[in-house]
Amino acid sequence: MSKKIKAETGTQLFARLGSKQVLQHLENELFPDGLSGGDVIEFYGEEGCGKTEMLLHLIIRAILPVSYASVPIGGLNTGVIFFDTDFHFCMLRLVTLLEHFIRKKMEEYSNRQEPSSAIDTNKEAVSDKAQVDVESIIKLSLKKLYVVHCNSTSQLITTLYSLASYVSSQGDIKLLILDSISAFYWIDKCEAVDLNKNVDTTHSKIVKALEHLTADYNLLVFATKPAILHRRQKERGLQSACLASGSTQHFEYMGKSWQKFVTRRLILTKHNEQASTRQIFSVLDSLTNTLKRFFICEAGITFIP
Repeated sequence: MSKKIKAETGTQLFARLGSKQVLQHLENELFPDGLSGGDVIEFYGEEGCGKTEMLLHLIIRAILPVSYASVPIGGLNTGVIFFDTDFHFCMLRLVTLLEHFIRKKMEEYSNRQEPSSAIDTNKEAVSDKAQVDVESIIKLSLKKLYVVHCNSTSQLITTLYSLASYVSSQGDIKLLILDSISAFYWIDKCEAVDLNKNVDTTHSKIVKALEHLTADYNLLVFATKPAILHRRQKERGLQSACLASGSTQHFEYMGKSWQKFVTRRLILTKHNEQASTRQIFSVLDSLTNTLKRFFICEAGITFIP
């Protein structure tokens, strides 16, 4: 009786063995136990609840270097492929977040190196070298980001299949991000009705293409999914943590193949709190039922203790 022998290239072996350690500390507030290549994380929520901002928050931590000129930056120095299917991606916003993050790390490093009495309190006395360093780090980091624009599901599927050779040639790519996975849902739905087909068939093709990448190259996948459909009535069996916290209730509309593919779902909610001077958001981890609150400012996402 013959047995199939599964072979893998050196690149695939390196990706499988190297991803786990690299991605352990992507975001300890959300993933204290770390993440591994092959995990599929979904960010779900209404429009304006911070899904894209959360992706940018993760991107800067992924693409920034571990250190630069002996200054610890705290990044993972890993490549990211970003599918901007909703066309929400803003390069200016990303650069702003990178600059804030880098300057904060440089300030923390400077404070640790110098006695408090010797710290220059004049914020305008920033050397030209420091300015050049910030720009250099940003340029170096942006080389790790690959942004892809797709206008249809068929284009998305084709591009996903064509990525294999590119990921293989770029050994540093560990993250694949889709914003969003359901950008063409209504177009696909209308086409399926016209052709007398089930729209789930189209969605399963997206999942199949992603499965090839995660299996062969051990990529970590993040995807946003807006809450464009809702339950007609409250059903029994919903997460008690979701109801108690006032978080958005999840409704799956991308089919069983996507539901099985996702290993972890985080539900984001925008809260209307009159007493707060800031707009408060929350993210509920459906796997651990843990709730984190945060706000968004010019410097990015700040988690509330």
